[in-house]
Amino acid sequence: MHKKHISFSSFMLTITSYVGFLLAALTITSALFIGLSKIRLI
Repeated sequence: MHKKHISFSSFMLTITSYVGFLLAALTITSALFIGLSKIRLI
């Protein structure tokens, strides 16, 4: 039971870091896209 709990928390940690990485990538991509759009508008 204890071993299963450790594996579950490790699984949650992996998912959390993966979601965090996706959010960071999405934020950077949208920021670059907005920057390029503003440069083109000028």
